[in-house]
Amino acid sequence: MIIRLITLFLLSESIVLSGYCNSIHTEDSIPITYYDVFHSANTWNPEEPEIVIIEFDFQEFFNNKHTDEQIPARLSVYDEDSLLNIREIKLQPRGNFRRNHCSFPPLKLDFKMSDTNRVFLKDVNKIKLVTHCRQSGKYEQYVLKEYLCYKIYNLLTDLSFRVHLLEIEYIDTGGKYEPFIKFGFLIETEENLIKRLNVYPSKQWDISKKEIDFFNFHMMSVFQFMIGNNDWIISALHNIRLYQQKDIPGSKLVAVPYDFDYSGMVDAQYAIPDENLGIKNVKQRLYHGYCIPEDDFIPVFNQFLAKKDGIFNIINNFRFLDKRHKTKMLNYTNDFYRIIEEPKLVKKSILDHCKKYGD
Repeated sequence: MIIRLITLFLLSESIVLSGYCNSIHTEDSIPITYYDVFHSANTWNPEEPEIVIIEFDFQEFFNNKHTDEQIPARLSVYDEDSLLNIREIKLQPRGNFRRNHCSFPPLKLDFKMSDTNRVFLKDVNKIKLVTHCRQSGKYEQYVLKEYLCYKIYNLLTDLSFRVHLLEIEYIDTGGKYEPFIKFGFLIETEENLIKRLNVYPSKQWDISKKEIDFFNFHMMSVFQFMIGNNDWIISALHNIRLYQQKDIPGSKLVAVPYDFDYSGMVDAQYAIPDENLGIKNVKQRLYHGYCIPEDDFIPVFNQFLAKKDGIFNIINNFRFLDKRHKTKMLNYTNDFYRIIEEPKLVKKSILDHCKKYGD
């Protein structure tokens, strides 16, 4: 199996630019060939999870999960039974809501700056890890479904954050808690996305119709409708990043979404819709994109129709979802295609709810 994990961390700039591998040897690791995991990600199928072990003091982590305090940890990476790499890192909890709701909130993995200077991508020593939140099996299923939402959007467009699946064994160095194994996934860093797409970030809030990339924005809006995600606001840059193409004067702004755990596709127990939306649960779809003529939706819908088989293959071929959650995800996706394939439902579900520019 090609070694893909941690390659965002353990690579030189030349790897990112070329997509090829390079051999590296550091004082605290064994010799290993590294690859750019996000550059070579398979957008047609979810990958097999990389096996990792994270060792740290659980109690110290729980005591500090409401702070920005970092705690020391050891990360070990395996290929089947072979130890590939060991890194001394720092862990930091993240996410305001999930620090309160989750017994095990999402993490930020912080690698030594000295490692970054020698063998990591320049100026990138932190990466986000989405965790299982709580020990219940259904919470792990939520993580896997959110991972698949990213993979589906990767299939629709390169203008998306890539992800990488992990199977993680957590070991308590304090000796108080038993080890356990859960799935999680890494999210591509913004720095890596910027290099991969040759773009630069925009912090612009007041966006006019003329400034946005028409196809990108409306495809992103339809995707959010597809997965039933109401937790995004373009005008506030909430769960959205805006970018502009480098070296192309006057290029349009493109939107890249992230954070899909509040979507109806994931249907997490903790996901409660904003009361101002007027819906009872997150599975009820609302269209939050801007209004355009009905005919202008045709090329956008055609993109989803062209990728329909691929999207269903991504869900069907993912062996880590249990039967109940997979069936719910397939049915929810079927409902979306039923809407966009029927003009009357398009009007009722999308055209009648779109936002006028300036709203």
